[in-house]
Amino acid sequence: MQLCRQWLRQGMPALIAVLGMGVLVTGSCVGHHVITTSSRFAVRAIEIQGADSVPLARLHALIGLRPESLAAKPGPNIFELDLADMAEALESEPRVATAAVRRRLPSTLVVEIEEDQPAALVEMDGMYLADASGRVFARALIERGDGEGLPVVTGIPREDYSADPQAAEARIRRAQEAARAYAEQDDGAPARPTLGEVHVDRRRGITFFTHETAMAVRVGHGNPEVLRARLRAFDLAWQSLSPEERARVRSVYADARKQPDRVTISFADEADKSR
Repeated sequence: MQLCRQWLRQGMPALIAVLGMGVLVTGSCVGHHVITTSSRFAVRAIEIQGADSVPLARLHALIGLRPESLAAKPGPNIFELDLADMAEALESEPRVATAAVRRRLPSTLVVEIEEDQPAALVEMDGMYLADASGRVFARALIERGDGEGLPVVTGIPREDYSADPQAAEARIRRAQEAARAYAEQDDGAPARPTLGEVHVDRRRGITFFTHETAMAVRVGHGNPEVLRARLRAFDLAWQSLSPEERARVRSVYADARKQPDRVTISFADEADKSR
């Protein structure tokens, strides 16, 4: 009897601990079963934040849940969804830079995305969007308004981008810098014709094409300050022309290296004349 009492005194704490652990495990299993099977936690709504250019229908398709379906029938249990997999699927969309998915209990999924911001349109056997680093990230849907108000960059063949993306991206960045230089003007200078295109050529450098008349303004190679100086020389020449003469201008060459203030103008119906 004494041995039994001694055993109970020594073994009771361990027995209680084991029993307590069993209760906890059982309770945990029951709790998990309840929250993963309860209709209260079935997905009923999806909230998407940060989507400006990517169609919502595309994002819904990527996560495999559509609002119209959820309206008719609640979706899967919100705790059974793999949120990391959903975020990865969203980031497979070229226009999505980052994505995160979280739960808002009891039944709402919140999707937060950050889109790539386009800084230029690039023509490469089709129009593409490029960000400020020059990286081309998606085909532009012009009919939907993609690229509206952005400079158009030409002169970069698709095969060049495929063969050496870093070099091609550097040329796109240079075109963007040139477009910014074109947009900047000294006070009092005559308004420059609306820019339509920035052409990048390895041999000839930068050439601007205006929107209304497709007039070419070649400023060549050089850093942004050099381009700005050549554009100021263009402004002086442009200011000296009458409206009738401006209408006949087809090409302007402001890329003379030894004479940076020299501008040569080609008219539609006359031989080239210098200004």
